Amino acid sequence: MVFSGEETYLLTKKKLFLDFNAYKDRIGKKLPSGLVSFSPHVFRGIGSADELYGHDEESIQNLVKTTQNFSDFMDLFMTPGMERKQASMWCEKTPGNALLFRAFLASFKQGKVIHIVRNPYDTLLSMLKRGMNPIYAIAIYCYNNAGGIDVADEDRYHRVKYEDLLTTTEPTTKNLCQFLEIDFHEDMISDLSNQHLTETNISSW
Repeated sequence: MVFSGEETYLLTKKKLFLDFNAYKDRIGKKLPSGLVSFSPHVFRGIGSADELYGHDEESIQNLVKTTQNFSDFMDLFMTPGMERKQASMWCEKTPGNALLFRAFLASFKQGKVIHIVRNPYDTLLSMLKRGMNPIYAIAIYCYNNAGGIDVADEDRYHRVKYEDLLTTTEPTTKNLCQFLEIDFHEDMISDLSNQHLTETNISSW
């Protein structure tokens, strides 16, 4: 029921929330006029629009011309992928979205936000393994989580601990389904009992 593709970075563009019609012509553009993400990860343009989302430069510009607000643009942007997967709702998973949760909830009246948090040691190690400076990695972790927690008092906010998805999978998934107002099905949970799992041990910690 839920369609999600790769990270688009569209919902990290603060200017599209503030004044969509003034900045919509810059959607999809990169240097020098591309919209910059409102996050520590500076990204211009759209991260992915082709295979999963079914768009090219021409179709995106057509969406720009025919929409007058950000929520309509996003709904139409997601429509090809939703139709292909026979989904009834869409999800966008760029981590930097957390910094604009409040703006999202104000602009997308039917929208909800899911804030996935993870043990900081595991998160930071993942960033370090990708070559990030430790101080920069810590700053990103604190910054993104602070943005998400800022709307924790909203009814349309739901927090999920990554570790809970692994250790208490079924109740955590049921709670998530209840938040999204969709039915829980047993086949949402993969059975890993017959798969070969290798325990990892990182000596640096």
